[in-house]
Amino acid sequence: MFRDKIYLILLLMLFLMSINGLILHYRAHPFLVPDETNPQIVYFKFPFFLAFVLSLLDVMVVTMLFLFRKTIIYGYLLNGLLVIYGIAMMTHFSYFKITSLQLPFDFNNLFVFSTFPNSLTSLVDFFIGYLLYIKFKNLKI
Repeated sequence: MFRDKIYLILLLMLFLMSINGLILHYRAHPFLVPDETNPQIVYFKFPFFLAFVLSLLDVMVVTMLFLFRKTIIYGYLLNGLLVIYGIAMMTHFSYFKITSLQLPFDFNNLFVFSTFPNSLTSLVDFFIGYLLYIKFKNLKI
């Protein structure tokens, strides 16, 4: 399996996309936030921490599951579940933001200033996992 260069390149792409999601989540949702009035007090935000943990799960566990032959199907399933969960939560967040601020439904608000580009990044992560699974199924080991 590791002699196949295409498989290794796809695995590296999956890992880098997961790192991208981890950094994106930490920048967008820092879970340790200083107080505005007293910066020495730091608040812990659990929903933001959950987004960070799920991204960390994608980086570490999904990549490890794709490394071993017996666990590739579990990596594919977990990767798909994380992508579905992430896209659902990002879409809900964007819809709530647009409706609560009473922003107009135009191109900029729906596609540029929403989480739509991040959802596309998640879809790319899913399709890389799919290609890894298909590539594994076609290998004669």
